[in-house]
Amino acid sequence: MSWSSRRQLYIISGILLILILAIGIPVYKYVIYKPETCNDGKKNQNETGVDCGGSCQRICKASAADIVVHWRKAFKVSDGVYSAAAQIENLNATYVTFDVPYTFKLIDKNNVTIAERSGTIFVPPHKTFVVFEPNLNTGTNQPQTVYFAIGKGVSWHEVVYQEPSIQIVDEVLTGIATSSSVSFASSTSATSSSISSTTLKLSSGVELIPRYTASLANNTYYPIENIEATAVLYDKNDNAVAVSKTVIDKVDAESKRPIIFTWPHQFDRVVVKKEIVLTFQPTLDFKNKVINSELVQ
Repeated sequence: MSWSSRRQLYIISGILLILILAIGIPVYKYVIYKPETCNDGKKNQNETGVDCGGSCQRICKASAADIVVHWRKAFKVSDGVYSAAAQIENLNATYVTFDVPYTFKLIDKNNVTIAERSGTIFVPPHKTFVVFEPNLNTGTNQPQTVYFAIGKGVSWHEVVYQEPSIQIVDEVLTGIATSSSVSFASSTSATSSSISSTTLKLSSGVELIPRYTASLANNTYYPIENIEATAVLYDKNDNAVAVSKTVIDKVDAESKRPIIFTWPHQFDRVVVKKEIVLTFQPTLDFKNKVINSELVQ
C-alpha cells in the first residue's frame, strides 16, 4: 500500500473515530448509562438499604421507630351513629412521613364489622396527636371493639421541622356536672368507651349541653393556615371521655380566632381534664422540598 493510500486510511479512520465518540458518548451518557439514585430500586451508593439511608434522605424502616397507638375508642353521638378516635405518637425526633394510610373498624359483639372508615394523615416528628373520624353509621348494632391500624410501607424522611408558633388561650369548659345543683336523667345505658344518652338539667329544668371554647392566638407576623384542632376530655383515670375536632383555615398575623367544640348530650363519667391538640397540614411546597431532599438535616 502506498503512502498516500495509508494516509487516506488514517484520515478516514480518524474521522470515523471522531464520529463514533461524538455520537457514542452522548448516547451512553443519556440513554445507556443510568446513574445511581435514591429511586432506582437498588441498594447502591452508600445506602444502608434499598433507596434509603446513607446519602439518601429517605429513612430505612429499620432505623425508624414505629408509630405507637396509645388508645382507640368509639364515642356514641346518637342511636346508630358513632365517632372514632385513636391517639398515636411518633417517637422519631426528626422523621416525618406523608399520606400515611389508616383504617378504623367498629366491631360488634359477634365480631362483625358494622362500620369502617379509612383516610390518610401527615405525621410530624416527635408528636402525640389524635386521629378522628366522625359520624360512622352502625345501624341498629352497637360497637364492642374498635380496630385501628396504620398501613404498611410508611416512608420516613429526615428533615428540619418546626411547627408554627400558635397559642391556645381563653379555654372554658361548660355544661358538665360540677355540683349538687344538677340532676341526671339517663335515657339509655352507656356502652364501653362511648357517650351515654344522659341529659343534665339545672334545678330550674334547663338542660345543659357540654361546650368547650378557646381561642387560637397567632403572635407572629405571618398568617398560619391549615390547622386541625382536636379536643379531648378525660376522666380521673386518664381515659378519654369525649373527642371532637374542628378545622381552621387560617389565623391571621397578630390576631386571635375562636374555636368551639360541642357534644349533643352529657357524658357517663366526670370530666377532670381537658386538652386541645393542634396539628398543621403541610403545604405542597413543603412536601415537595422534603421529597426532593432540600430540607435534609
